Amino acid sequence: MKLFKKKQKEEKQKTPISILVMIAGYIEQLKRKLADFLGRQSERLTVSQRKVVLVLFGLSVGSICAGLVVRPFAEDQQERFMIPTSVEAPKLVQPETAIGQTDYQSLIWFKRVMDSLKHSPEGRAQYERIMNERPGLLDSVDFILSYQ
Repeated sequence: MKLFKKKQKEEKQKTPISILVMIAGYIEQLKRKLADFLGRQSERLTVSQRKVVLVLFGLSVGSICAGLVVRPFAEDQQERFMIPTSVEAPKLVQPETAIGQTDYQSLIWFKRVMDSLKHSPEGRAQYERIMNERPGLLDSVDFILSYQ
């Protein structure tokens, strides 16, 4: 028996979300530092120098935007954007392999039973209960039966 036991520190496992939050916080700090640095640098400029920097920035961004607008019209785009003449669709599963004959007969029997339930007053209540609990059931059965 040890006289002084070391307290075991519980290691907090960092989840991916907490790591992303930490990275986002670090990026925000870097952006703030860059903004402060650029603010200090722009405070040193005179009014005329600020106007020149603003005009140069506007011209450079404007020329980039104009280039992005004009470029698609200036280049020959036939080689880049070829429209396919036909598209191959995936083959559907053959109905013979989709369900077996016994399953097919069972579905036909189920459909007949559900249709017969509609015609009697006691069966009508049971039919309504089944349809409320499983909406779209008969549509699914009809869809499967349409493939045979």
